[in-house]
Amino acid sequence: MFACASISRASAVASLTPARAAVDRSSTRSIGVHARASGDAPLTHLRPSTANRANEIAFVAAKPAPAPPVNKFQEFGRQYWPAFAALEGVALVGATVNGIMLRKRREEIERLNAQMRGIMAKLDERDKTLTSEDGDSEASEALNAAKSALASDHNDRAADLFLKAIDVATRAEDGAAELSARRGYAMALAAQRKFADAASTLEAYLPRSSALNQREGDSAVYGLLGDVYTDLGAFDKAGAAYDACINVMDD
Repeated sequence: MFACASISRASAVASLTPARAAVDRSSTRSIGVHARASGDAPLTHLRPSTANRANEIAFVAAKPAPAPPVNKFQEFGRQYWPAFAALEGVALVGATVNGIMLRKRREEIERLNAQMRGIMAKLDERDKTLTSEDGDSEASEALNAAKSALASDHNDRAADLFLKAIDVATRAEDGAAELSARRGYAMALAAQRKFADAASTLEAYLPRSSALNQREGDSAVYGLLGDVYTDLGAFDKAGAAYDACINVMDD
């Protein structure tokens, strides 16, 4: 009985197998016909034939896109970026130092301006830097000619005339005319922007006025010396000169 049942079940399965295959073939043909009718290529050849082929297709699909090629500029930047970072640091330090120096210089200039205002408040007028020379002496005539040239902005000629006046006054032993000519010569040099030579002339004036015991013009000389040092950028010396000018005027 059981043998008959088994034989019947096997016969039924065998009879169904050709029908299932026919259905599968008809389905495949219908898919292919439908694809050709819609204008697309048949998709049956894209189906993986094995499990390994399916894994390969999945791997290729999941693989990331390759990175774009590095150009020469990017390669150069990656190679030398430590040097660029060091240069940037140096630039930042330099900017900081320059800012500190500029602030310090501004403070020094403000201090010098305050000193100059104090000096100007004590001086009646600028003409006192050169004392008037009266008389018909040779030294007086040479000094007046030099003053006229300086007032006319003939600075080169004025410097030569003041040197001549210094020589004439020294030979004539006219101390007041000599010191006045020395101050004028320094002013003529400063007008030509020869600040270093003007500073040397003014520095040499002070011991000469002390030797002649004629210190009346020292305050003006210290003021001129402060101006010259300021033009030279020697702010510490300029401040000391202005302080000396105020001290001399207060005595």
